[in-house]
Formats: sequence, structure tokens, C-alpha cells
Amino acid sequence: MPIRELLKTDLFTQPMVLVSVDGTIEAYNGAFAEQVGLDPNTIAGKQLPSLAALSAAAIEEYLEACANSDLPLLAPVRLLRHDEVIPFKARAVGYPRRGSSCVLV
Repeated sequence: MPIRELLKTDLFTQPMVLVSVDGTIEAYNGAFAEQVGLDPNTIAGKQLPSLAALSAAAIEEYLEACANSDLPLLAPVRLLRHDEVIPFKARAVGYPRRGSSCVLV
């Protein structure tokens, strides 16, 4: 089953999001929507930097590194929930190798 479909099933209790290297959110699970406090129907297509407390350049650099890595890369990504900064301890996995998307879990 493709990762996009797995995320829709909510089999995973931790927040997960599939993000393209350019920062576009492609898929996510309910736990991610709940963590960022957004209506699940409004998240797909948003730019991850618009939800992050980090600079767009820092997010882009991290996603590029993830897409080019064979190993998970740990990073303390901080997201915004309304006006509150919340921690999102990302362990990103490049998917596929040198591909166009990263999974943040």
C-alpha cells in the first residue's frame, strides 16, 4: 500500500506527514492535523514552512537533506498551532531515494 494511502488509514498514532522537497504537504494523518490544530480538509497542498516556526530556508535545507539521504535524519522541527509554538520531533526519511518526497514522523 502506498504511503499516501497508509497515512489516510490512521494506523499510526504519532503525527506523520508526507512533504515534497519543495515543502508542499502531500499527505498526512489525523494525528498530524490534530497536532497543528487545522481542519484535516485544509492541510493538503499547504507549504510546510507556513506551519513551521523555523525559516523557510531551514525547512527547505532539511527536506533536501532528507530526500538525498539513505538514513533517517533527526531534527527538532517546531510547528505553529494558532499562535503557539509546538515541538515536532521529526525523524525524516527520504522517500524514495533522491525522490520528490520526505516522510516526517
